[in-house]
Amino acid sequence: ELKVLATALVHCFRLFVRGCHYNTDAFALLWQQYNLAFDAWKNADRQRLIAELVGFWQQAEQLKHSILGSRPGTDAQLEVVQDIERRQQKLEQDLRRLGGEDAVRALHSQQSLSVSSDRKDHGEHSFCVREVGQTAPAAQEDAKDGFEEEVQGTVEKMVLAHELAVNDSFKLERHKLKEGSLEQHVTECVHRAFWDSLKQQLESNPPNYTQALSLLEEVKHALLQLIPPLQSVIQQEVNEVLDVDLICQQAAHGILDIGGYADFIVSILLRLCAPSRDGDVQSILSYKDDVVKLFKNMFRVLEQMKLDLANFQLQMLKPHLHATSVEYEREKFQQLLESKHSDLSATRSWLMKAVAEKCGGLQQQVDKKQIMSLALAKLLFWTDEEDYPETWHLDVHRLQNLQFELHCLAALCACVTVAASSPLGQPLKTDKVLLEQLKNDLWCVISGSRHRGLRDVAANVAEQLKAILLQWRRNHQLPLPCATDVSSLFQLVEMTLSAPQHPVLQLLLSRLRLMVEEAVYMNVKVSDVHTPPGLLLCSTEVLGVVTAFLHLVQRNRQVFGPTYSALLEDTTK
Repeated sequence: ELKVLATALVHCFRLFVRGCHYNTDAFALLWQQYNLAFDAWKNADRQRLIAELVGFWQQAEQLKHSILGSRPGTDAQLEVVQDIERRQQKLEQDLRRLGGEDAVRALHSQQSLSVSSDRKDHGEHSFCVREVGQTAPAAQEDAKDGFEEEVQGTVEKMVLAHELAVNDSFKLERHKLKEGSLEQHVTECVHRAFWDSLKQQLESNPPNYTQALSLLEEVKHALLQLIPPLQSVIQQEVNEVLDVDLICQQAAHGILDIGGYADFIVSILLRLCAPSRDGDVQSILSYKDDVVKLFKNMFRVLEQMKLDLANFQLQMLKPHLHATSVEYEREKFQQLLESKHSDLSATRSWLMKAVAEKCGGLQQQVDKKQIMSLALAKLLFWTDEEDYPETWHLDVHRLQNLQFELHCLAALCACVTVAASSPLGQPLKTDKVLLEQLKNDLWCVISGSRHRGLRDVAANVAEQLKAILLQWRRNHQLPLPCATDVSSLFQLVEMTLSAPQHPVLQLLLSRLRLMVEEAVYMNVKVSDVHTPPGLLLCSTEVLGVVTAFLHLVQRNRQVFGPTYSALLEDTTK
């Protein structure tokens, strides 16, 4: 880069000497770029020289210690050591001239040798020499990195096993980049550069097939991965037709027919893909006139088919995975605890609070089943600022989603209950069609409060409810209420959502908690659970949330039941 900029500067200077017209702003920018490039080159060269000096100094230090490590005391040895130290001082002076005092201090703080004289062997001193890059801090850093990778691998395996167990609709999907993100921008730029390079090679005269041949080889490899192991006939056919050596010879003689190979590849894909992919596979041939688009779509379909195959294999393995996943997840969790030296402090605290709430500080016989039911039910109404129990970390996002949905349902029922007690809301007690419309419309507003809170949507909910009730009266040709009644209704509904501890909302939430606790304790089917009074409007939705929660509870108990029993035993002693 520096050479190119220097050549450009010389060229501009020659134009100036010859009296040719030139752009001074362009020359100034070029000069600035040259200075920056020259400084960068000079700094890199300085760092290289500093590294060489440090290396010489360290070699001298190692030699000095090796001399002193032998039987010490002779005058000849001391003289050699003094000479080495003089050379080291000279190296330090050169180092100070290049890098200043910081470079010298860095040298002494990162000495390449570590001499240990605290070990004795047969009464003699022994020295332990370690090279730079193998010093104790560096070795500890490498061990730390390896340890973190191992922990990360354990977590990923545990997460996958858990997802397969609790999520019936789990499937592998292509990673979607966030719209407008830096990652998306960089990926698009790299892909565009790759395909532009392929296009330039194919449009050159004569065409350059280097990159196209590489892509054909990748397609062949991907095809062989998709072919079932027992389908040896198809494997042989692919190997014979997509013969890399033969294709290279065709390219060398200018007779390569990429479209013909595309026909063959599509015919193989149609024999391997699911019927739902037939349209995508056949669409590849519509790009035979544009090799770049042809390869783009070929790889797109191959990636889709790889995901289809992987998801199919997961479905086939699920029965076996379900049979072994409990022990597997428990084992991985134990490994994780040991690696992090965790004592399950958050889980202990969670259970102790349940014990304190159930026993009320009294010395009485503890029903561990009741305590567990209370503790588990509290997860769906989590308000503590403390962390969730370690045993639930893989399901925190599910718990939060269920808690939000249940809280919204309680808020919706509280608004309807409060509105029905006002003069304007009397039709809500008898008109089921109106109730259903109100439920659907208000849910759209309330469920949108995820990132804002109920307080921020309270006015919108009140306005929506007021509008629906007024429209109902118009439809039934009833006189409109006075402004006082309308204002009263608006304030009642708005206060229900904006007041943190509104009595109606808190009453419904407490009823829900008792219902969930009973369902967990009795371990009954959700169909046997009765929806509490005041929540019948959203009975189906409430039971849906409870069903999903009980599914998580059942799985969690299977994995961590022994852990809970041991912790409760310690807590209640």
